[in-house]
Amino acid sequence: MSSKLLLYFAIVSFILFGCKKETNDNNSTTIDFSGTWIGTWTSTSYNLSGTFVVNISQQQGTLSGTISIPSIGMQNAELKGTVKGINISFGDIENTISFSGVLNKDSSSSGNYTYPGQSDKGTWKANKSGINSILYPSDTITTELNSIFLNGVASDGTNFYTVYGKKMYKLNTNGKILDSLVTPVGYPCGLTSNGTTLYLADDAWGTKMIYRLNGLETIALKSPGSGNFDGMDIIGQDLWIMDNFYGYNTIYKLSLQTGIVSDSIPLSTDFNNFLAVDEESLWYKSFGKIIKMDLQGNILREFEYPWSAPSGLAFSQNSLWIADILDKKIYKTDTGFNLLATININIDNPSDLTFQGSDIWILGYENPSGTLLKIDKAYKINTSGSLLNTIELPGNINEGAGLAFGNNLLWFANSKAKLIYKIDLSGNTCFSYPNTFQFLAYDGTNFWSFDKQNGNLSKFSQTGELLNSFSLVDQSVTGMTWDGNYLWLLSDNSIESIMKLKKLDASGNIIKTIEVYRPAVVVYHSYGILTYGIVFNNNAFWIFGKGPFGDPMKIYKYSI
Repeated sequence: MSSKLLLYFAIVSFILFGCKKETNDNNSTTIDFSGTWIGTWTSTSYNLSGTFVVNISQQQGTLSGTISIPSIGMQNAELKGTVKGINISFGDIENTISFSGVLNKDSSSSGNYTYPGQSDKGTWKANKSGINSILYPSDTITTELNSIFLNGVASDGTNFYTVYGKKMYKLNTNGKILDSLVTPVGYPCGLTSNGTTLYLADDAWGTKMIYRLNGLETIALKSPGSGNFDGMDIIGQDLWIMDNFYGYNTIYKLSLQTGIVSDSIPLSTDFNNFLAVDEESLWYKSFGKIIKMDLQGNILREFEYPWSAPSGLAFSQNSLWIADILDKKIYKTDTGFNLLATININIDNPSDLTFQGSDIWILGYENPSGTLLKIDKAYKINTSGSLLNTIELPGNINEGAGLAFGNNLLWFANSKAKLIYKIDLSGNTCFSYPNTFQFLAYDGTNFWSFDKQNGNLSKFSQTGELLNSFSLVDQSVTGMTWDGNYLWLLSDNSIESIMKLKKLDASGNIIKTIEVYRPAVVVYHSYGILTYGIVFNNNAFWIFGKGPFGDPMKIYKYSI
């Protein structure tokens, strides 16, 4: 063979074999998997799913670190594994569970797992922290709450607030309950904060009020006894209230500051109504008589009532003042029950009354035309009977049972709510709102509300004036919050493993949607946590939720 021919074969061999490129991606340069990976697993053996987190350290093709799988009780277990090319396998060092898979083109990783101890197997997918498109929880707080559900959540920038039924709770960022309060509302339907003031909405039938709360400063006292009142009065720092429910028939004395009962006087008869107090005596109605009793419960005198139908009592200026619902008058008598003056009042359904200086507040109600509603109101008149002011009262409608004035506040007892409300007459206590809703947010100037029943997103002022309304049909909304610049809605149909955060502009348009992974628990109904609200605080969304089997309420942090 000639030398030229040998040279030819040498060149061809070099081209064909010496320059061959590795085309098997699985055996190419080993991928660096080090870092934190947050993932989900789905069982193909059982109707189960959950989350896992692995913190991986890598030395060439060998993996170490920790693995956490909350649903099987594995927390920061020692991890072992290997990497070859784009292939990865890992698990805990005790071989309890094993994962194998590959790195995908979208930088996620996925594969299969086996869990021999439970005869389980399934699929998994994970994203490296910081590059995933789905938002995963970066922290979980287990709270001391065991509520079935929540009616509202808020944050003041430091602590969390939740409302459930009649109770509001203050929690720190570790989930510990710091304080609680009996709320002033009949049916709470939203809670939000501007950082210093809490706003709590009440959707009790015919009410539609938003209360301003200074943290957990009490604006209502819980009623003593049965809560079925009929008259109250204030002397100094003590509130006296009549409980006329059958079997109770008691007059209670309690502190204006704390609501703690310091004394009680049982009454020997039923059907006792109304109450007035002077420095030495109690006055009330029993059957057709006005009874005068000392503060120890001894009856001093009884007076036959000569007019039509007494409906309220007050003691002021060393005189007894009696409202009559049929005569529409207030009768002023001396302590011997001699008539001194008569005031005509143009008020329907007058009942309890109290004095603010020389002026009189009268408890009554209005019946709006064409409705069955009876709205409790307080009417302020002078001693000539001229109407000076009218305010709508909080709590359940047509359940007003007592009115008193003390500490520059008007106090109102509501039997249905079983609460005694403190009303700031400057108008800072509460205001009405325009539409029914389930979620409330505050943007620093105005309020936003969302009613998922009709898909109505509303914007209204701090005086309750409706500023705008948008149609946004989404019955899966479970929370709403303001991030300082934009409004966000949390959509959660409680079935899929992915929830959605929807970012809205000032016109109610959805301008961004973020997929959010639902923290899963061991469940048997195809869902994980049930979500009950969201707040934005310190560059993170905090979602409140719990499992369906009596688990404590948890707060899930999603950092952005």
